[in-house]
Amino acid sequence: MVEPGDVRSQLPEHPPTEPESFDAVMADVERIVVPGLTQWQHPGFFAYFPSNTSYPSILGELLSAGLGVQGMSWVTSPACTEVETLMLDWMRELLDLPARFDSRSDNGGGVIQGTASEATLVGDPVGPLARDRRRRQRRRRHDEARCLCHIAGAFERREGSADRRRRHRAHPDRGARRIVRDACRRT
Repeated sequence: MVEPGDVRSQLPEHPPTEPESFDAVMADVERIVVPGLTQWQHPGFFAYFPSNTSYPSILGELLSAGLGVQGMSWVTSPACTEVETLMLDWMRELLDLPARFDSRSDNGGGVIQGTASEATLVGDPVGPLARDRRRRQRRRRHDEARCLCHIAGAFERREGSADRRRRHRAHPDRGARRIVRDACRRT
């Protein structure tokens, strides 16, 4: 049984001043790190769904790491983005999901989020966008893709005065709509 602080107490308090051999590093991993891991893939572990490791995913990770892929967007890796999009289209087909989930549909398809934080970043502002689509189209046409880039943090300038910042501060009921409105004004 591992207690809080067990792993750290077995490691040096300060960074090493001399390099260690690979064998010594691997011995520390085996002796200190591995006993402190939660084995999500163990058949007796029932806390969460063990879906993050399989032989195909290990091979994919090795290939991706070996290529140094930064698959954040099409701009950072066209091949990665296009392969991911095709794989999601294949998955849609294998799961027999409606055609509207295909990347070539008018509604767009999907992406793979790497963490819950990424999914929240995308989902929080996108939810109101999808829900209010008809109303937005009647009011004003705009480039949603550019708006989403701005929402995700690619703003080109910051608010200037304290009064403007106060006016635009987050509010539980209006936060997502204000973010979308402000981002669309900057496009």
